[in-house]
Amino acid sequence: MWPCLKEFRQTLDRLYSVNYAAGALVEADATRRNPLYKASHLTDGDEKTSWAPADDAKTGSFVLDLGKEQHFDVVELKETIEKGQRISGFTIDVAVNGQWVPFGAGSTVGYRRLIKGQPVDSRYIRVSITDAQATPILNGVSVYKTPASIEETDGYPLGLTYHSDRTAERANGQWNEEGEGVRGTSMWTKEKGAW
Repeated sequence: MWPCLKEFRQTLDRLYSVNYAAGALVEADATRRNPLYKASHLTDGDEKTSWAPADDAKTGSFVLDLGKEQHFDVVELKETIEKGQRISGFTIDVAVNGQWVPFGAGSTVGYRRLIKGQPVDSRYIRVSITDAQATPILNGVSVYKTPASIEETDGYPLGLTYHSDRTAERANGQWNEEGEGVRGTSMWTKEKGAW
C-alpha cells in the first residue's frame, strides 16, 4: 500500500474510533406509534433499526443527550436508504451555555452525511428535519472529533493565545506588539518575540 493511502486509512480509523453518540439518550418531539421506529434506535448502532416522526409528518426533531459534555466537530446522519432518500432540509444545533447555537445545516442526507462544524464542547445536540419528500426515516446518528492531523483551525497556530489590538489589555506593559496578526489586526503577546 502506498504510504499516503496508509496514512489516510489511519486518519479515517482515528476519526471513527470514538462515537460519542453510541448509546446516547434520544428524545424526539414525535415518533411513530409503531415500535419499529423508536427514537432510541438512532443511537443503538444497528443499521436495521430506524426512527421516524409521527405518521405522515414531513418534519420532526430530536435531541441527543451525550451523558456529559464532549468535544466534537462532526455529526453524522444516516437515512434508511432502502426506503428512499426523503430528507430535503435539516439543521443541527448544539447547546452552549444553556442556549441553542447553530452547528450545521444541509439539504439531503442519503445513505450517510457528515456535517463538519466548528469544534465545540456540548452535551446536547438537536437535529431538526425541516423538509422532506415523504416521512423521514433515519437509522443512525453519530458524533465524532476530527483527528488533530486534519483538524481545521481558525488560522491561529495551535497553542497560541490570540488577542487582537481591539481586545488586548495593554496596561502596565503586559503585552508586546508583534506586528500584523490574523485578519489584519495587530498581534500582541505576553512574551516579546513569541510570534
